[in-house]
Amino acid sequence: MSAKTYVGKRYEESNVVVVVAEGEKPVRLSHHVQHSPDGFNWGYGGSGPAELARCLLWDLLGEEPEVAIYQGFKREIIAAQTKDAFCLTSTEISCWLEDWVERGAEDA
Repeated sequence: MSAKTYVGKRYEESNVVVVVAEGEKPVRLSHHVQHSPDGFNWGYGGSGPAELARCLLWDLLGEEPEVAIYQGFKREIIAAQTKDAFCLTSTEISCWLEDWVERGAEDA
């Protein structure tokens, strides 16, 4: 798996952009609508952050993540992003996933 960088920028509450940088040309993160038809967000525990957590993990893993995993990722990582921009690497997310499994949190 090649290294990716996920960058989010909030221009205003209704204008949020999340891109995936892998190589030279960044692309928008795919939005697989389930929780928030309005799109992604972060910094709290609502539907926009759930959507972001789900889609970030989906992009990284190549398949839809289980609910417990992306809800845990939302609570521990996405809700903690309190600025108008964030940057997460695929390595950081993979480390979180490994820790999640080691803690047995996938059953939570």
